[in-house]
Amino acid sequence: MSKEEDRTKISGLKKEIIQIQRRLNDINDIKESWFKKKEENKKEVNKLRENIKNSKDIRDKLTQEVQDLKEKRLNLNEQIRKEISNIKTLNKERSSFLKKRNIKKDPIRIKEDIEKLENKIETEALSFKKEQEIMKVINNLKKQVSESKSALDMQKQAKKLSLSIDSMKKEANLIHKQIQEKARKSQENHELMIKSLKQFDISKKKEKEALKKFSEKKEEFLKLNEELKKKLEDLKNVSKEVDDVKKSVKEKRKKEDEITLKEKRKAVEEKIKKGEKLTNEDLLALQSLDE
Repeated sequence: MSKEEDRTKISGLKKEIIQIQRRLNDINDIKESWFKKKEENKKEVNKLRENIKNSKDIRDKLTQEVQDLKEKRLNLNEQIRKEISNIKTLNKERSSFLKKRNIKKDPIRIKEDIEKLENKIETEALSFKKEQEIMKVINNLKKQVSESKSALDMQKQAKKLSLSIDSMKKEANLIHKQIQEKARKSQENHELMIKSLKQFDISKKKEKEALKKFSEKKEEFLKLNEELKKKLEDLKNVSKEVDDVKKSVKEKRKKEDEITLKEKRKAVEEKIKKGEKLTNEDLLALQSLDE
Protein backbone atom coordinates (compact mmCIF):
# COMPACT_ATOMS: atom_id res chain seq x y z
CA MET A 1 0.00 0.00 0.00
CA SER A 2 1.39 3.42 -0.99
CA LYS A 3 1.85 6.37 1.36
CA GLU A 4 -1.04 8.17 -0.31
CA GLU A 5 -3.30 5.18 0.20
CA ASP A 6 -2.20 4.97 3.84
CA ARG A 7 -2.96 8.62 4.41
CA THR A 8 -6.35 8.26 2.69
CA LYS A 9 -7.26 5.21 4.78
CA ILE A 10 -6.19 6.85 8.06
CA SER A 11 -8.05 10.04 7.18
CA GLY A 12 -11.17 8.02 6.32
CA LEU A 13 -10.99 6.05 9.57
CA LYS A 14 -10.60 9.25 11.62
CA LYS A 15 -13.64 10.79 9.94
CA GLU A 16 -15.68 7.65 10.58
CA ILE A 17 -14.55 7.62 14.22
CA ILE A 18 -15.58 11.27 14.69
CA GLN A 19 -18.98 10.57 13.12
CA ILE A 20 -19.51 7.52 15.33
CA GLN A 21 -18.50 9.49 18.43
CA ARG A 22 -21.01 12.20 17.55
CA ARG A 23 -23.72 9.62 17.01
CA LEU A 24 -22.78 8.00 20.32
CA ASN A 25 -23.13 11.33 22.10
CA ASP A 26 -26.55 11.93 20.51
CA ILE A 27 -27.76 8.42 21.33
CA ASN A 28 -26.41 8.71 24.87
CA ASP A 29 -28.31 11.97 25.39
CA ILE A 30 -31.54 10.36 24.20
CA LYS A 31 -30.81 7.22 26.25
CA GLU A 32 -30.25 9.25 29.44
CA SER A 33 -33.37 11.29 28.72
CA TRP A 34 -35.47 8.11 28.62
CA PHE A 35 -33.73 6.83 31.74
CA LYS A 36 -34.64 10.06 33.55
CA LYS A 37 -38.27 9.71 32.43
CA LYS A 38 -38.29 6.09 33.55
CA GLU A 39 -36.99 7.05 37.01
CA GLU A 40 -39.48 9.92 37.31
CA ASN A 41 -42.39 7.61 36.46
CA LYS A 42 -41.02 4.92 38.76
CA LYS A 43 -40.95 7.47 41.59
CA GLU A 44 -44.51 8.51 40.75
CA VAL A 45 -45.62 4.85 40.65
CA ASN A 46 -44.13 4.21 44.10
CA LYS A 47 -45.78 7.35 45.47
CA LEU A 48 -49.15 6.36 44.00
CA ARG A 49 -48.75 2.80 45.34
CA GLU A 50 -48.26 4.26 48.83
CA ASN A 51 -51.26 6.59 48.36
CA ILE A 52 -53.42 3.66 47.25
CA LYS A 53 -52.39 1.63 50.28
CA ASN A 54 -53.03 4.54 52.68
CA SER A 55 -56.45 5.33 51.14
CA LYS A 56 -57.42 1.64 51.23
CA ASP A 57 -56.28 1.22 54.85
CA ILE A 58 -58.21 4.33 55.95
CA ARG A 59 -61.27 3.29 53.94
CA ASP A 60 -61.24 -0.24 55.38
CA LYS A 61 -60.74 1.09 58.91
CA LEU A 62 -63.64 3.54 58.54
CA THR A 63 -65.83 0.88 56.92
CA GLN A 64 -65.20 -1.43 59.87
CA GLU A 65 -65.97 1.39 62.30
CA VAL A 66 -69.23 2.05 60.43
CA GLN A 67 -70.15 -1.63 60.72
CA ASP A 68 -69.34 -1.61 64.45
CA LEU A 69 -71.40 1.55 64.99
CA LYS A 70 -74.33 0.09 63.02
CA GLU A 71 -74.19 -2.99 65.22
CA LYS A 72 -74.13 -0.77 68.30
CA ARG A 73 -77.05 1.31 66.97
CA LEU A 74 -78.98 -1.87 66.15
CA ASN A 75 -78.48 -3.13 69.72
CA LEU A 76 -79.59 0.25 71.10
CA ASN A 77 -82.72 0.30 68.93
CA GLU A 78 -83.50 -3.25 70.00
CA GLN A 79 -83.09 -2.22 73.63
CA ILE A 80 -85.29 0.85 73.05
CA ARG A 81 -88.01 -1.37 71.56
CA LYS A 82 -87.84 -3.67 74.57
CA GLU A 83 -88.05 -0.76 77.02
CA ILE A 84 -91.01 0.74 75.10
CA SER A 85 -92.67 -2.65 75.29
CA ASN A 86 -91.96 -2.75 79.06
CA ILE A 87 -93.50 0.73 79.47
CA LYS A 88 -96.61 -0.38 77.60
CA THR A 89 -96.84 -3.44 79.83
CA LEU A 90 -96.44 -1.31 82.99
CA ASN A 91 -99.07 1.20 81.82
CA LYS A 92 -101.46 -1.62 81.00
CA GLU A 93 -100.91 -3.26 84.42
CA ARG A 94 -101.28 0.15 86.11
CA SER A 95 -104.56 0.89 84.33
CA SER A 96 -105.87 -2.56 85.23
CA PHE A 97 -104.79 -2.05 88.86
CA LEU A 98 -106.55 1.34 89.13
CA LYS A 99 -109.68 0.03 87.41
CA LYS A 100 -110.02 -2.89 89.83
CA ARG A 101 -109.84 -0.48 92.78
CA ASN A 102 -112.15 2.02 91.11
CA ILE A 103 -109.46 4.70 91.24
CA LYS A 104 -110.35 6.93 88.36
CA LYS A 105 -107.88 9.72 88.99
CA ASP A 106 -104.16 9.60 88.53
CA PRO A 107 -102.49 8.99 91.97
CA ILE A 108 -100.08 11.82 91.23
CA ARG A 109 -103.01 14.20 90.75
CA ILE A 110 -104.58 12.86 93.95
CA LYS A 111 -101.40 13.70 95.89
CA GLU A 112 -101.45 17.17 94.38
CA ASP A 113 -105.09 17.57 95.53
CA ILE A 114 -104.08 16.49 99.04
CA GLU A 115 -101.32 19.09 99.17
CA LYS A 116 -103.73 21.81 98.02
CA LEU A 117 -106.33 20.88 100.66
CA GLU A 118 -103.72 20.72 103.44
CA ASN A 119 -102.43 24.10 102.38
CA LYS A 120 -105.97 25.46 102.46
CA ILE A 121 -106.44 24.29 106.06
CA GLU A 122 -103.16 25.91 107.09
CA THR A 123 -103.64 29.23 105.31
CA GLU A 124 -107.40 29.89 105.47
CA ALA A 125 -109.70 30.65 108.44
CA LEU A 126 -112.15 27.78 108.17
CA SER A 127 -114.98 26.81 110.43
CA PHE A 128 -114.53 23.65 112.46
CA LYS A 129 -117.20 21.94 110.43
CA LYS A 130 -115.62 22.94 107.14
CA GLU A 131 -112.18 21.85 108.35
CA GLN A 132 -113.60 18.46 109.39
CA GLU A 133 -115.16 18.01 105.98
CA ILE A 134 -111.88 18.81 104.26
CA MET A 135 -109.99 16.45 106.59
CA LYS A 136 -112.46 13.69 105.71
CA VAL A 137 -111.81 14.32 102.03
CA ILE A 138 -108.03 14.33 102.66
CA ASN A 139 -108.24 11.01 104.51
CA ASN A 140 -110.24 9.45 101.69
CA LEU A 141 -107.71 10.73 99.18
CA LYS A 142 -104.79 9.43 101.26
CA LYS A 143 -106.53 6.06 101.39
CA GLN A 144 -106.72 6.08 97.58
CA VAL A 145 -103.07 7.01 97.38
CA SER A 146 -102.17 4.22 99.78
CA GLU A 147 -104.21 1.76 97.79
CA SER A 148 -102.58 2.96 94.57
CA LYS A 149 -99.00 2.67 95.88
CA SER A 150 -98.28 -0.18 93.47
CA ALA A 151 -99.64 1.96 90.65
CA LEU A 152 -97.33 4.79 91.70
CA ASP A 153 -94.37 2.43 91.77
CA MET A 154 -95.26 1.24 88.28
CA GLN A 155 -95.59 4.85 87.14
CA LYS A 156 -92.17 5.72 88.60
CA GLN A 157 -90.67 2.66 86.96
CA ALA A 158 -92.26 3.66 83.64
CA LYS A 159 -90.88 7.19 83.99
CA LYS A 160 -87.44 5.81 84.75
CA LEU A 161 -87.65 3.62 81.65
CA SER A 162 -88.81 6.63 79.62
CA LEU A 163 -85.77 8.63 80.73
CA SER A 164 -83.55 5.67 79.84
CA ILE A 165 -85.19 5.49 76.40
CA ASP A 166 -84.60 9.21 75.85
CA SER A 167 -80.94 8.75 76.75
CA MET A 168 -80.60 5.77 74.42
CA LYS A 169 -82.32 7.67 71.59
CA LYS A 170 -79.86 10.54 72.00
CA GLU A 171 -76.99 8.05 71.89
CA ALA A 172 -78.52 6.35 68.84
CA ASN A 173 -78.86 9.73 67.07
CA LEU A 174 -75.25 10.57 67.91
CA ILE A 175 -74.14 7.17 66.56
CA HIS A 176 -76.20 7.81 63.41
CA LYS A 177 -74.34 11.10 62.84
CA GLN A 178 -71.02 9.32 63.43
CA ILE A 179 -72.03 6.63 60.92
CA GLN A 180 -72.88 9.28 58.31
CA GLU A 181 -69.59 11.16 58.88
CA LYS A 182 -67.42 8.04 58.83
CA ALA A 183 -69.28 6.67 55.78
CA ARG A 184 -68.67 10.00 53.99
CA LYS A 185 -64.94 9.89 54.80
CA SER A 186 -64.80 6.22 53.80
CA GLN A 187 -66.35 7.08 50.43
CA GLU A 188 -63.90 9.99 49.97
CA ASN A 189 -60.95 7.66 50.56
CA HIS A 190 -62.48 5.07 48.23
CA GLU A 191 -62.76 7.68 45.49
CA LEU A 192 -59.18 8.82 46.16
CA MET A 193 -58.04 5.21 45.89
CA ILE A 194 -59.88 4.76 42.56
CA LYS A 195 -58.37 8.01 41.25
CA SER A 196 -54.88 6.94 42.35
CA LEU A 197 -55.39 3.50 40.77
CA LYS A 198 -56.21 5.09 37.42
CA GLN A 199 -53.19 7.39 37.65
CA PHE A 200 -51.09 4.40 38.76
CA ASP A 201 -51.99 2.51 35.57
CA ILE A 202 -51.10 5.55 33.44
CA SER A 203 -47.76 6.13 35.21
CA LYS A 204 -46.92 2.40 35.14
CA LYS A 205 -47.56 2.33 31.40
CA LYS A 206 -45.33 5.40 30.95
CA GLU A 207 -42.61 3.76 33.07
CA LYS A 208 -42.68 0.60 30.92
CA GLU A 209 -42.63 2.66 27.71
CA ALA A 210 -39.67 4.73 28.98
CA LEU A 211 -37.84 1.55 30.04
CA LYS A 212 -38.43 0.04 26.58
CA LYS A 213 -37.09 3.17 24.84
CA PHE A 214 -34.15 3.34 27.21
CA SER A 215 -33.30 -0.34 26.58
CA GLU A 216 -33.52 0.16 22.82
CA LYS A 217 -31.20 3.17 22.91
CA LYS A 218 -28.85 1.36 25.28
CA GLU A 219 -28.62 -1.58 22.88
CA GLU A 220 -28.07 0.81 19.97
CA PHE A 221 -25.39 2.62 21.98
CA LEU A 222 -23.56 -0.62 22.83
CA LYS A 223 -23.60 -1.82 19.21
CA LEU A 224 -22.30 1.50 17.95
CA ASN A 225 -19.68 1.54 20.71
CA GLU A 226 -18.46 -1.85 19.54
CA GLU A 227 -18.24 -0.44 16.02
CA LEU A 228 -16.19 2.47 17.40
CA LYS A 229 -13.84 0.06 19.17
CA LYS A 230 -13.36 -1.82 15.90
CA LYS A 231 -12.63 1.40 14.01
CA LEU A 232 -10.17 2.49 16.68
CA GLU A 233 -8.48 -0.90 16.46
CA ASP A 234 -8.33 -0.59 12.65
CA LEU A 235 -6.83 2.90 12.98
CA LYS A 236 -4.32 1.59 15.47
CA ASN A 237 -3.33 -1.27 13.17
CA VAL A 238 -3.06 0.95 10.07
CA SER A 239 -1.06 3.54 12.02
CA LYS A 240 1.24 0.79 13.24
CA GLU A 241 1.73 -0.46 9.70
CA VAL A 242 2.56 3.07 8.54
CA ASP A 243 4.97 3.55 11.45
CA ASP A 244 6.62 0.21 10.68
CA VAL A 245 7.01 1.20 7.05
CA LYS A 246 8.45 4.59 8.02
CA LYS A 247 10.85 2.94 10.40
CA SER A 248 11.91 0.42 7.77
CA VAL A 249 12.41 3.14 5.16
CA LYS A 250 14.41 5.23 7.62
CA GLU A 251 16.65 2.30 8.52
CA LYS A 252 17.13 1.43 4.87
CA ARG A 253 17.98 5.03 4.03
CA LYS A 254 20.42 5.18 6.93
CA LYS A 255 22.19 2.05 5.71
CA GLU A 256 22.30 3.41 2.19
CA ASP A 257 23.74 6.70 3.48
CA GLU A 258 26.38 4.83 5.46
CA ILE A 259 27.38 2.80 2.39
CA THR A 260 27.51 5.93 0.28
CA LEU A 261 29.70 7.71 2.85
CA LYS A 262 32.03 4.71 3.12
CA GLU A 263 32.38 4.64 -0.62
CA LYS A 264 33.09 8.37 -0.69
CA ARG A 265 35.71 8.01 2.05
CA LYS A 266 37.36 5.20 0.21
CA ALA A 267 37.45 7.37 -2.89
CA VAL A 268 38.93 10.31 -0.89
CA GLU A 269 41.51 8.04 0.68
CA GLU A 270 42.51 6.87 -2.80
CA LYS A 271 42.91 10.51 -3.86
CA ILE A 272 45.06 11.22 -0.80
CA LYS A 273 47.28 8.21 -1.62
CA LYS A 274 47.66 9.37 -5.17
CA GLY A 275 48.30 12.95 -4.00
CA GLU A 276 45.35 14.27 -5.89
CA LYS A 277 43.69 17.54 -4.91
CA LEU A 278 40.63 17.17 -2.62
CA THR A 279 37.40 19.02 -3.39
CA ASN A 280 35.09 20.64 -0.86
CA GLU A 281 32.75 17.70 -1.30
CA ASP A 282 35.61 15.32 -0.42
CA LEU A 283 36.38 17.30 2.73
CA LEU A 284 32.73 17.25 3.78
CA ALA A 285 32.60 13.50 3.25
CA LEU A 286 35.62 12.99 5.53
CA GLN A 287 34.10 15.28 8.15
CA SER A 288 30.75 13.41 8.10
CA LEU A 289 32.49 10.07 8.65
CA ASP A 290 34.55 11.46 11.53
CA GLU A 291 31.39 12.68 13.24
